[in-house]
Amino acid sequence: IRFGLTAMLASAAGAAVLCLLADLPSIANYQLLGHSFGIQPVKLVLGLLMAGFAVLELAGKGSTHTIARQHLPLGGLLSGFFGGLSGHQGAFRSMFLLKSGLTKEQFIGTSAVIGFLVDLARLVVYAPEMIKANLTNQASLLGSAILAAGVGAVIGNVLVKKVTFRFVEVAASLLLGFVALALITGIL
Repeated sequence: IRFGLTAMLASAAGAAVLCLLADLPSIANYQLLGHSFGIQPVKLVLGLLMAGFAVLELAGKGSTHTIARQHLPLGGLLSGFFGGLSGHQGAFRSMFLLKSGLTKEQFIGTSAVIGFLVDLARLVVYAPEMIKANLTNQASLLGSAILAAGVGAVIGNVLVKKVTFRFVEVAASLLLGFVALALITGIL
């Protein structure tokens, strides 16, 4: 609750800043396999930050540290704000929650609930822009995303009983690194 509510409120602030910064020009643009990509200043900074946390975790430098309960609201603030700003709040949330002393089941459940609340807060802020963009023709994309989330939840529920917490830490760090690389290179 201390982490999640702070993250939810901060994500709305981050989403508002994103709406303001959406028109900043790219630092660099390039073509790859027939697609155009642009490196955005905000995503470059966020990607470098995320990559640093991923490297620390994979190198074992973060595994002995825990986050005290009184620091969870600060973690929620940072996670929510940067998540609202970049849309990748799950990566930041994982950095903090992995060190909060939760079991793997608590980590997964807490992440899911906080993710829902944070996304709900972001959608409230994004709603006016979405209405302006007339996204009514995206029903198939939305349906596919909902179906994929449901399938992922069912598979995750089966797999959570078969993996160790260290596996969850390493997998989260590797995925964090991939997201960081995609942000830095402009793919995301």
